[in-house]
This record gives sequence, C-alpha cells and structure tokens, in this order.
Amino acid sequence: MTAESTGGARALLRQAVGAVRRGRLDSAREALERAVEEDPACREAFALLAALHLERGDGGLARAALEEAGVDETAARRALDEARSVMSPDELAEAREIGRCDGPMRLIGERLLSVPAGPTSHARLGAVLVYEGSVICEAAPRRRRGQVEPAAGDWTLYRIGGSGRVVLAPAGRSIVIELRDEDVFLRERAVDAFEGPLVFENGRVPGGGPRVVHLAGRGRVAVRSHGRLCALRLAAGERAQFPVESLEGFFGGLFVRAIPDPNGEPATALCEGEGTLLLHAPPD
Repeated sequence: MTAESTGGARALLRQAVGAVRRGRLDSAREALERAVEEDPACREAFALLAALHLERGDGGLARAALEEAGVDETAARRALDEARSVMSPDELAEAREIGRCDGPMRLIGERLLSVPAGPTSHARLGAVLVYEGSVICEAAPRRRRGQVEPAAGDWTLYRIGGSGRVVLAPAGRSIVIELRDEDVFLRERAVDAFEGPLVFENGRVPGGGPRVVHLAGRGRVAVRSHGRLCALRLAAGERAQFPVESLEGFFGGLFVRAIPDPNGEPATALCEGEGTLLLHAPPD
C-alpha cells in the first residue's frame, strides 16, 4: 500500500462525508466504494459505507462492510450520525444553504419555496423564512363576482413587488403546478403562492362549503396539502361523495356542492361531472 493510495482514500472519505452532510447519499456511497478500493485497510470508510448500506436495507453488503471495518452495526450508525451532525462553520453553511434560483417560482429541495418578486407574484407571508433583495408587500384583496373585497380568513396572500424574492417554509408539503391556459379551483387555505398573469376570483363551494379560489390562465401555483395529496379522476356521468374537510381542489368540468348534516353544517360534499378531484388524506 502506497502513501499515494492512502492519501487518495482519505480524500475520497472526506468527499463522502461532505456528500452525507448535503444529503447526497448516493454520491457518498460511490466515493466510499472508490475509497476502499484505493485503500482496503481504511476502516473508517468501511464503517460509513456499512451504515449507508444499512440505510438502504442492503443487509448483505452491510455485513461485509462491517466485517472489514471491524465494528458492529451500532458503531457504524453512530459514524453516520456524526458525519451528518459534526461539521465546521463553512461545512454547515454549505450543507444548509438556501439554493439560488433565478426564473419563475419553484421548490428548493423538498420543503422551501422560492417566489420571485414581480407584478404578478403573490405569497402567504405567514410562511416566509426570509425576504431577499428589495421586496415590497401589499395585501391582495379578494375578488368576488367582479367586486373587490378586503382580505380576510384563509385569504391572507400578499402581492410581492419590488425586486428579489421571498423564500417560504410552509408547514406540510407544497407542490408547484403549472397552468397552461387552464383553470383550477383550490381551497384558499391550500394556496401558498402563485405567479404569472393568472386571473383569480374568490368564491365558496355551494351549500355552505369551504372558500375556494378560481385561478385561470398561464402561471404557477404552489399548493400545500395538510396531509397526503391525492387525485381522483371522474369520467362523464360518474359521481363521488367525500368528507368536505378532505377537499383541496378540483379542475376540469366538475361541479362540487356541500351537503349539510342534520344540524345544517356542511359535512360531506358531492361531486359530479368529468374532471379531477384533489383530496388530502392523513399524513403517512
């Protein structure tokens, strides 16, 4: 074993640790596999590799790596935990950096939402993590039957003007959908942001159902589900009935109305027509 191969293995080990800290486990595993090829005596690399195999459920590969490392499963998992949590300030900044992104609204990773400032951008400020640049916010009024009304209730979106962006950290999980000369009805509470020359109007599901917003045109909408977002397609002539609280939205040629319970409260909803329902189920 040469000093050069040992040094190469150590460099690959550092590279793997950095990948772990950034959540890039496939890249980390590849670097560790190269490290143990360079230096089969590098027990640290084998221990970390064993832990990554365990994370994937590759028991056979994990056992082989544990034997080479000379450690048990607990020690290997501890090495992985340390790789994720012990770092220098620069490493911390790199591992947790809010990604730069120009252009239209989009997700950063799985949880953050970047909304660029502009004349057609709207966002829910209760979920803001940071304002970047020279951002100007103004409450967006309701639009109902051609009339402008003050914002209230679940409709707490703001116009995001000026320059720069806002980064949102919504509770739950957001999905960005793109409308291409289409329209969609979404529950007001489900809309975290929208951007583009979209026409919107606020309303309510008939029968005393929840408040919804009708968005139409071309642009992007960030939809947040309070559980797992599910879609149910209905063909012409089909119908569906569901708890009104599970409704997140609908599009296509659907008609949805709430059905009151014996106390007059909307408890279920009936949907008819041809189109797609968006429903939320409890989280996993």
